[in-house]
Amino acid sequence: MQYFPEVKGKIRYEGPKSDNPLAFKYYNPRKKIGAKTMEQHLKFAVCYWHTFKGTGADPFGGGVYDRPWDAGHGRDGRGAQDDGRRLRVHLETRRKVLVLS
Repeated sequence: MQYFPEVKGKIRYEGPKSDNPLAFKYYNPRKKIGAKTMEQHLKFAVCYWHTFKGTGADPFGGGVYDRPWDAGHGRDGRGAQDDGRRLRVHLETRRKVLVLS
C-alpha cells in the first residue's frame, strides 16, 4: 500500500519556472557548486519521531496531527501494526524525497 500515491516516483528537479508543486525548483542534485554537486553539499534528513509519530503538541496545547497511518488510534498510535505502517510510510517518504536511493 502506498500512503502518498499522488507522488509518482522520486521528486525531481524541474527548475524555477515549473508549476509542479511536487518538484524541486532550485535544488538540482547534479549541479556543481565549487568542486561538489548539490547532492554532495546538501544531505536530506528526516526526523522520524517528529515527522511520523509526534502529535504536534506544544506548551500551548495538545496534539494537532491525525496521522492516517495510525489506524484509527488517533494520537495514541498504539500497537505493532501501527509501528509497521509508520515504518513503511517513513521509507516511502524517504525514497520519494531522495533521502534513500
